[in-house]
Amino acid sequence: MAGMLAATLLAACSNPAPEPTATTTVVTPTPTPTPTPSRTLSVDPTVAATEAVILQAYQGYWDAMVRILANPDPFDDANKPLWNELEQYAVDKAQSDLFATAYQLSDSGIAMKGEPVLDPSVSDIVIDTSATVTDCVDSTDWQPISAATGESAAAPGQATRVTASSTLIFHDDRWVVNSYTPNRDQTC
Repeated sequence: MAGMLAATLLAACSNPAPEPTATTTVVTPTPTPTPTPSRTLSVDPTVAATEAVILQAYQGYWDAMVRILANPDPFDDANKPLWNELEQYAVDKAQSDLFATAYQLSDSGIAMKGEPVLDPSVSDIVIDTSATVTDCVDSTDWQPISAATGESAAAPGQATRVTASSTLIFHDDRWVVNSYTPNRDQTC
């Protein structure tokens, strides 16, 4: 028993264990990720198919326009097939404006050489009725050239990338460009 008493006394006389130092640990809870709903945009197949046909008609209009303005004489018999092709893609104001442009270029001895780069998008589709095409037309590689000299006939300082708006209508069971308006003061 004396041994036990000695052990107890020794324990009582020795330095007690140092008190722990207080430390503060801030634990920020990790937020539980909230599942986000899938944002799969569902496009009505009829609208998607209509948009594709509208873009084909718009591209057909441009293809015919580029070929017509490369040799813009609207009265040249060689151009009649091009004007007939244009009728498949353009009516009304779009057709008459292109004729006026071709006549003016031809009268001035100017032809458009090269090809533009288009970036059209379709909006405001009303199935079998009408739609709007907004485009960024880049004419960097599609320029007016003097037929006599082969030199540029571009107006100084003219923007080569401009926005354009077109209205397409459903006419005679097909989509056609009804009007085309370049916005020369709005670059893109």
